[in-house]
Amino acid sequence: MPPLVCPRCRRVEDGRLAYGTLEGEAPLLRCPRCEQRYPVIDGVPIVPPDLDAWLREQAPVLLARRDLDPAVWALVLPQASEALRTSEALRRTYADPTGELVDAIG
Repeated sequence: MPPLVCPRCRRVEDGRLAYGTLEGEAPLLRCPRCEQRYPVIDGVPIVPPDLDAWLREQAPVLLARRDLDPAVWALVLPQASEALRTSEALRRTYADPTGELVDAIG
């Protein structure tokens, strides 16, 4: 399998394609050219063109997981502020005074 390349620093320079080959292993891959770090989640490298946008979009799902490596959390949390605010607002709205969620269906 060919190596993964960094979409952040991939570009044409002097008529040639220039890119960084991602290095490392789970839980993070790193581009030696631009130093961007990419998470590996459940054995799958996450290498989107805009990692920050992907992390913001996926923050609610990622925040619900309890098995992510601390290095991956370090990438997720800075992008998850809106999801955290929404989660906290929902918890305050739908939780009883002990902090447990109320079963609204029952």
